[in-house]
Amino acid sequence: MQVLKRIYHQINHYIYIFIINYLDFFIVKITFFFHSIFKIHCKNREKNIMILIYHLRNGGAERVASNLCDGLSKKYKVILVTCDPPSEDDYPYNVERIVLNKQRAKYLKYYDTIKQIKDIKRKYNITHTISFTAQMNYLNAMSKVFDQTIISIRNFISLAEKDNLKENKYMNRISIRYADKITVVSKVLKNDLIINHKAKNNKIYPIYNFVDQEKIDNSIKENNNHSNNTIITVGRLTNQKGHLALIHSFQYVVKEIKNAQLIILGQGPLEDKIKEEIKKLHLEKNIKLIGYQKNPYIYMKKSTIFVLSSFYEGMPNVILEAMYCGLPIISTDCKSGPREIIEPNDYLKEETKDISYCEFGILVPILKNSNCEKSMANAIIKLMKDSKLRDIYSKKSQKRVKDFTKKKIMKEWYIVLGE
Repeated sequence: MQVLKRIYHQINHYIYIFIINYLDFFIVKITFFFHSIFKIHCKNREKNIMILIYHLRNGGAERVASNLCDGLSKKYKVILVTCDPPSEDDYPYNVERIVLNKQRAKYLKYYDTIKQIKDIKRKYNITHTISFTAQMNYLNAMSKVFDQTIISIRNFISLAEKDNLKENKYMNRISIRYADKITVVSKVLKNDLIINHKAKNNKIYPIYNFVDQEKIDNSIKENNNHSNNTIITVGRLTNQKGHLALIHSFQYVVKEIKNAQLIILGQGPLEDKIKEEIKKLHLEKNIKLIGYQKNPYIYMKKSTIFVLSSFYEGMPNVILEAMYCGLPIISTDCKSGPREIIEPNDYLKEETKDISYCEFGILVPILKNSNCEKSMANAIIKLMKDSKLRDIYSKKSQKRVKDFTKKKIMKEWYIVLGE
């Protein structure tokens, strides 16, 4: 009897997986096909914007969505639609928020969620829907009513898909194909979509992230007890961000500069593994893991150098924010983003094989082996010991970040919206 029960539950599980991962996608696509045949175009309407994102906390895409809510609402009617309800960790938003009901359907969840989004689009007479992340981009593209669907791709997906779920590859492919417009956060990302994902050149719009200078200015007025002469990095504790490799690099820094401090801001699935590695290398006095901080800018302002150790990126907002705080930048030369910020006139150049002292910061190889980790360590040591070079790159950071003002970047969003 127990064997029969196990067999029954196993069969039931496979049926559920089939419905969730295959039948659901198939029904959504068939529905979209029939809608595309009978769709009606509406013109000359006032612009009503929907921002579509899973949640509004702890991430670069979420921060940009928050900024867009603020920036676009000054000119248009804007609503925010999320899957998760509001939380105390959310970035601020000043618009009406609607939360989708994730529990409404056991099966055909994507189909049901798309139906909910369509109903909202009709009710609010949405003319443009801007979405973030693979899943929400898919829901946006497949829920088209009378609106323009604008998906935002913010990561180098040719590399990111290796770390993601299998269904993300499918959702990326479908949303790239069917979305009306695609915004990307770097020119290198645009090239990747055209070459590797068959995206149409004329519907891709590179738009950099902007730095919310007013928000940072207000944030760094707060007092804190953080010590000076430190290296800081900020990012989710995932494989993508390369924290384990950075810790390996930092052991060489400590051999040269005994009191060197590395502060890691962020939380994520690798937290325990990172703590174990710090302990294993006996670096507890030199490396501090202080978790997610709602206000990272006070830590940046009191630090000496900002380091990015990612294996891949889109356009790392955190580099721009560190620049605004006056920090000299050391970054891996990963795809994409860091080189476009640090060496804008040579952004298509192949990855550096050693330390490169660029126009607006320092690039080092991706930390894929011990030699690359030593290059990162040597760059940190050089900048820690050379106060004149630090001062030069600090001033360069403050100069470069002026190219990423809110006013300048919002003009590019208005172009995408047909202004």
